[in-house]
Amino acid sequence: MHHEDRSLWCQALHELRRRPETSFNQRRRFVHPSGELRLFDVSLKRGAQGFYLGAGDITAHKRREIALQVSQRSSMSLLGSMPGQIYRGRNYGDGTMEFVSVGCLQLTGCPSERLVDNHESTYNSLILAQDADYVWREVQYALSRQEPFTPNYRIRCADQPIKHVWGKGVGIYADIREVRGIEGAIFERCMDWRGR
Repeated sequence: MHHEDRSLWCQALHELRRRPETSFNQRRRFVHPSGELRLFDVSLKRGAQGFYLGAGDITAHKRREIALQVSQRSSMSLLGSMPGQIYRGRNYGDGTMEFVSVGCLQLTGCPSERLVDNHESTYNSLILAQDADYVWREVQYALSRQEPFTPNYRIRCADQPIKHVWGKGVGIYADIREVRGIEGAIFERCMDWRGR
């Protein structure tokens, strides 16, 4: 056992001797004969014949968990620095979002929390009425062909100015080609609005 965990182990054994009806589960570090540090989930209880110990090596699982957390932090940091909005949403007429990056605040004037899983305040409600049908048709046509969609349109931001935006997205499909959702990015257009 790792030297820093030995005192905690001894405390657990002492408590088990003092109160035989107790049991405990702990995560402890062990040092492999090769010198490699390993992480184990350890359970210990006392029975009529003595102590019963169960131990499972979770080192590989913990390493994958840490790598995933690092990757997620890196991805969130990258998404947070993007000048536009990254999203994942449902393919409904109201444009309900499952995920919206923090860049939507700069783009739309709305915090990401306001647009996620909200059927009253949706991203599609920001699209100008004159452009809404066009955007819907463009997206549905591309999805029917399993192609990316790239509409150009206008939105009315929360603080009322109108912005010209463009998006690039793709469908998320089930095995039977059913559209499960959409994901992509939306950015403010820096050029003059040229219509469609």
